[in-house]
Amino acid sequence: GCGKVFHTGEAHHPIEVWDRFFQQVKDPNVRPPMHGIEALKNSTKNDDFDWGRQTISDLETGDGQVVQWAMDQLEQDYDKPLFMVVGIFRPHLPLYAPEEHFDRFSLSEVQTPVRPSQDLDDIPRVGLALREYEKQYFEETDRVGRVNEVVQAYLASCSLADALVGRMLQAWDDSRYAKDAIIVLWSDHGWHLGEKNKFQKHALWEPATRVPLLFVVPGLTESGSRSPEAVSLIDLYPTLMDLCGMEVSNTLDGESLRPLLADPDGSRESPAVITFGFRNHAIRDERWNYIRYHDGTEELYDMWLDPNEWTNLAGVPQLFPIKERLSVWLPESNAPPQLPEAFPNTLPALR
Repeated sequence: GCGKVFHTGEAHHPIEVWDRFFQQVKDPNVRPPMHGIEALKNSTKNDDFDWGRQTISDLETGDGQVVQWAMDQLEQDYDKPLFMVVGIFRPHLPLYAPEEHFDRFSLSEVQTPVRPSQDLDDIPRVGLALREYEKQYFEETDRVGRVNEVVQAYLASCSLADALVGRMLQAWDDSRYAKDAIIVLWSDHGWHLGEKNKFQKHALWEPATRVPLLFVVPGLTESGSRSPEAVSLIDLYPTLMDLCGMEVSNTLDGESLRPLLADPDGSRESPAVITFGFRNHAIRDERWNYIRYHDGTEELYDMWLDPNEWTNLAGVPQLFPIKERLSVWLPESNAPPQLPEAFPNTLPALR
């Protein structure tokens, strides 16, 4: 494995569990902050809220060095089936990328999200409180009229990640392992670019919770096929077990996506269950996003008719049956995650 695989690097996956591991590399020659917004320069909450151009090549970036290491591993022989995890850091903050990726997106043509003035009027108190962590960054950036710069930098960071994914996939195609390779591409969370008047994640709205999830499975998936079903990243583990011919335990929270990979037009009963903070959950199915906070307050959005989540329908009596159906999937208990005693040093990071 290599790069950013879990949230805080080695704290979440000790090096001894890997046969080989190349640590996440920070970008060279960066002197933050680069954005020039005086009110944010000395922020103690998030020193990484920054963006700017780099005068280095893709492979000289931290992510580029990680991908180069991964590509080098494909040139070697292995006496066991090869399992490789490549963690690309971008588009995580700070939003740095080589100049060519910024040049792809003209600042004058960058579109920022539409923000209705009344958008937050129907949000419960807890939902508004969850915005507090990032509120400073959006409000100050918006005040000086530079939200479009953040959007441009995010797109540039995505462009860098995309280019490196392309290099990695080309290396796979050129390797001796291409014929039987199962490839999965995903991200850990989404990102607000001004929706709900906020940046970053830390929310149960769609911009924070929706992620790309792509599979290539020889002999099973078809190029360009797509499923409308809502699935979860906890489905990855049972899916990989199933695809590799291993027995999938019925004690797992996730479920194998193999049926949907074979038949993208198929359906499944369970929605995606998303949690942020203690007893704050979202239940997302093909059409609805139902949010319930720890104090019992709610949000409900029709994602077919209102994909921007501008109108909270939780108080509409005709839709109470929808809430009742989705609320069945709310977790019955909430507890901190537990890890095996073999890795005691990882527990503090998860509390």
